[in-house]
Amino acid sequence: MSSVERRPWRRIALVGGPSSAWAAHLLVSYLLVPPACETTSVPLHVTTAVFAVAALTSIVVGVRGVDGDRSRPFAAIVLGAIFVLAILLQGAANAMVDPCA
Repeated sequence: MSSVERRPWRRIALVGGPSSAWAAHLLVSYLLVPPACETTSVPLHVTTAVFAVAALTSIVVGVRGVDGDRSRPFAAIVLGAIFVLAILLQGAANAMVDPCA
């Protein structure tokens, strides 16, 4: 039994982690808009940082899990990077646009 067969959750983290982090970032950001209108938008920026790190961590964990496999899942890594970019771009929009407008 190889290390990949013993830890299938790492492949799940590689494929499902970044997309789940992006969806969670959207949901939490929508929930934080009313408090951001009342005070400051810092929680929106913290949310972006936390979920971008979560997506990157799931990519790293997933890649390390399939390290023994000769055919690295290149498409999953690229798709994960696209989700990380989407999280960062949405965070940039939070920085540029007033959430109450």
